[in-house]
Amino acid sequence: MDLGGRICPYKTLLRSVATLYVSLDPQLEGLVDIIGVGERIPFKDKSFDLVLCTQVLNYAASPEKLVSEIYRVLAPQGYLILSAPALFPQHHDERWRFLPEGLKMLLSNFSDVEIRPEGYSIGGMCRTINVSLKLVAGDSYLIQRILGLTAFPLLNLAGLLLDRFSRGNDFFTTNYVVLARKKPQC
Repeated sequence: MDLGGRICPYKTLLRSVATLYVSLDPQLEGLVDIIGVGERIPFKDKSFDLVLCTQVLNYAASPEKLVSEIYRVLAPQGYLILSAPALFPQHHDERWRFLPEGLKMLLSNFSDVEIRPEGYSIGGMCRTINVSLKLVAGDSYLIQRILGLTAFPLLNLAGLLLDRFSRGNDFFTTNYVVLARKKPQC
């Protein structure tokens, strides 16, 4: 199940191994199969071997309930792949930001929880500068185009190359990625 999978970006990636790919989102747009929210997943217990929840937890009215519902619909030893923002400007109806300790608390019922930064501090700073420039440019097509051809790719490349020097330092990462497994006895 792709929770919040409005455009189903992982569907083609999983096509060869998934017998069923279902996307659930509160808005009927893109490639959504079922309209609904993560706090009330309309499936039976133990229905899925894998739940994808990328950049969704920050919009949940109740992150605890959303994680509980994911746990409920996962089959024993099923996997959760989750990503959550730690930084960046607020996006319309967001409610939360997540750091590793908070993610560990939310995922305490899972076993084998692995949390990794999506890049390290130098890369995070470069991404933040890019986002800040985009916000400052506003709706100006010309400025956005110039930045898109110059500053954005250069900052992305600098972040990628220089992030090697900040490995292990995730104080300024922009996102965290999680792989968690449901406990076998469930």
